[in-house]
Amino acid sequence: MKNEESLAFATIEELAALLAKRKISPVELTELFLRRIDRQNSALNAFLTVTAETALAAASRAEKQLLRGRGSRPEHSPLLGIPITLKDNIWTRGIRSTAGSKILRDFIPTEDSTVARKLARAGAVLIGKTNLNEFAYGITGGNEHYGPTHNPWADRAPAPLLRLPRVCARLPSVPIRAARSVFLPLFAGLSA
Repeated sequence: MKNEESLAFATIEELAALLAKRKISPVELTELFLRRIDRQNSALNAFLTVTAETALAAASRAEKQLLRGRGSRPEHSPLLGIPITLKDNIWTRGIRSTAGSKILRDFIPTEDSTVARKLARAGAVLIGKTNLNEFAYGITGGNEHYGPTHNPWADRAPAPLLRLPRVCARLPSVPIRAARSVFLPLFAGLSA
């Protein structure tokens, strides 16, 4: 099995192959990303909601499905066992969805958005909801209600770029960089 760092930066295709060969289980993979979030989210502020319990339950179901199919991926479940995250403006049934706004701080949708539903059907394991500009209206990853998302690469940038703030413009936005580069192989979100 690969080490944690290489798994964290593996592609979906690489992770799917490891799952199919039983080199790692969906539960182990989900636990790995949950550990990384636990260690790094306080510095990056990338996640507004972490769904550890439901993610581990979904990973366990995916693991059973992979074992029944002897590692093969059903055609209709191309993301089976792959941990993902969604921006917090995407509705997820039963999971807080604030859209980065204080007025929606307690909003829990009664249904999934189309993207959340399709990703779940494809077997993806939702591990949490990520920070964003309020109502996705902005490009910096700044949020006056929940705090800014910090660029995980700011300290590693070449000298001229070090003068840029830790919160900076899209290309892609800071929340996407934080979620993908440090935490998960798939991130879905909508911006204004």
